[in-house]
Amino acid sequence: MNLDLYTDEFRNFKFLKSDARAVKYFREASVILQKVQPWTCINDPDFVWETRLEFLEQLFDLKNDTVYLVVPPDVNPLGFTYEDSRLYTIVKPFIYKGKAFQVENLATLEDIPNMEENPAGFYISSQEYSFDDKIFLTMEGCPLIPNDFENYSVMFYDREWAQKYKDAITFFLKRNHDAMTAITRSF
Repeated sequence: MNLDLYTDEFRNFKFLKSDARAVKYFREASVILQKVQPWTCINDPDFVWETRLEFLEQLFDLKNDTVYLVVPPDVNPLGFTYEDSRLYTIVKPFIYKGKAFQVENLATLEDIPNMEENPAGFYISSQEYSFDDKIFLTMEGCPLIPNDFENYSVMFYDREWAQKYKDAITFFLKRNHDAMTAITRSF
């Protein structure tokens, strides 16, 4: 793991070489995610989600490690129901171009500007997996790709922080959307 990719200097360098739309996305994503805090430190202005991945360069750097993806549920505004967030383990992540389960070319660092501009046709998957936990994700849905919608999905390189975020985002959505579980709604 190259710790230089997780510094303020790298973040500033990334902002300098990115277009204005991408910089705006990265900054807004950081602000949005800082609103979600564990119940032990709600409204702590200095709180930071440690071990969070912000940029594709970090994901490429972790190609021989494990990455954890937290995907919050959609909150149904009509029924005010929610589910728990999901935590996916991506062992030895790799990014490829092709079709969903058909690798044509492995992506490289040189592909990052193209992926950030047009992620269609790029996917992320695990190199090691069992049949039950096979995961692949379109890069359009990857939280490291600039997009035009508010996204609470996050990638971490530490399972403990990923689990904390999974619990916090579920609580956050429940509290801020007045949601309740389907079971609770029945009573």
